[in-house]
Amino acid sequence: MKKTKFTFIIAILLFGAICSCESEQNKTRIPLGTEKSTSSNLNDVLSYSNNLNEAYHNREYVTTLYLPQYNHNTLSDSITALSRLQIIEIRNASKLDFKDTFQKLGLLPKLNDIKIVNSRLKALPIQVYLMDELRRLSIDDDSLSFIPDDLKLSDSLVELKLSRNIRNLVFNKSYRYIRELDLSNNPELKKVDSSIIELKNLEELNLQNTAISDLPDEVTKLKKLKIIKLAGTPLGEAEHNHLKKTQSFNKLLPLFESNPDLKVYLGVKMEYE
Repeated sequence: MKKTKFTFIIAILLFGAICSCESEQNKTRIPLGTEKSTSSNLNDVLSYSNNLNEAYHNREYVTTLYLPQYNHNTLSDSITALSRLQIIEIRNASKLDFKDTFQKLGLLPKLNDIKIVNSRLKALPIQVYLMDELRRLSIDDDSLSFIPDDLKLSDSLVELKLSRNIRNLVFNKSYRYIRELDLSNNPELKKVDSSIIELKNLEELNLQNTAISDLPDEVTKLKKLKIIKLAGTPLGEAEHNHLKKTQSFNKLLPLFESNPDLKVYLGVKMEYE
């Protein structure tokens, strides 16, 4: 009887061990065919960060860094360890030393998109010219009122946004690779300089909510131009108000003659194409 009882106890213990082992396997088992998907989802989660310390911890994955409130004088040296970083957006960083910041950002081999918002950036640092992978630069601020005529831009830069910043902008040959130029929401911008002829590859020109009342003849020579946005400008409003009374559309007609594929936005919707 003792032997039978002893055997029964051993059987119970073995059964419990087997069940426990299967339970642990079920906890860690990844359904067949989803291993790649699970890994991809994890990478997606870790690729975005809104905290620099967290980004440093996950530096092997982070490709996008969003800093909504950066209250330090300098960007931490840890930023240079984010070798996979492609996009960075910095907001409300009025204390930040941007010369130092762009020096550090220039060390990131894959960084191609920089956005600075409401951070009192007074001048574009020369380091912008040295960033060979930079494709998009957006400065949406109240302080960048002046840009030097001899400013140099990297040949890789194709999108430039300077909203809520400027009163005038003179272009040079370093702008020649720009495809999208956004000068919207600059209420003191009254004219487009004739030097815009330097933008040989320009495809989209956004002048919405500016004081632009006319366009220089040089715009008609931009053969690759596909879109002009004029909503909220004296020029756009004048043409919109007289659209049904006249057929001239004189100020913009040369643009259509030189580029039949051009689309011009005068309001919320496209008015002419």
